[in-house]
Amino acid sequence: MNRRNFLALTLGVATTALIAGCGGGGKEAARTATFTPRGSGGVRGFVFRAADGALSLGYTASAPAGSVPATGAPGAVGAISGVCGADGGFALDGIATGQATLKVSGNGKTLDAPLTIVDGVSVQVGDPPFTRNQAIEAVKALLSAEGNLEGVE
Repeated sequence: MNRRNFLALTLGVATTALIAGCGGGGKEAARTATFTPRGSGGVRGFVFRAADGALSLGYTASAPAGSVPATGAPGAVGAISGVCGADGGFALDGIATGQATLKVSGNGKTLDAPLTIVDGVSVQVGDPPFTRNQAIEAVKALLSAEGNLEGVE
């Protein structure tokens, strides 16, 4: 096969693939792809009530200064709902994956927290008990005890 025939064949195959991929050359309506999330995940955490009634999320059961657990406060993500336990803790499972909002209310106050629910994962809300820098320093200390700090910044 000479070069001219090869180019003609390649152009013909590419044109056919392009027309087929575009819905048959305009004879059909344009198609759009729609992403439909599948599966479910959950959310966990603790809710605390400040002296003024404001609600806040916690990563652990340790209430911030001046706050108490929001015992019995109702919370929901979409149709999945529950109430906070004696320590302010809650766990909601079976939430459809995607963007969602955790809504907690109590004593006339409301807390809305945006979430991203991931399939098979329980999201822990609230501030973690330590910062990223504290975690890095702890790892450095462990590595230092082993005597190997090459490449650690």
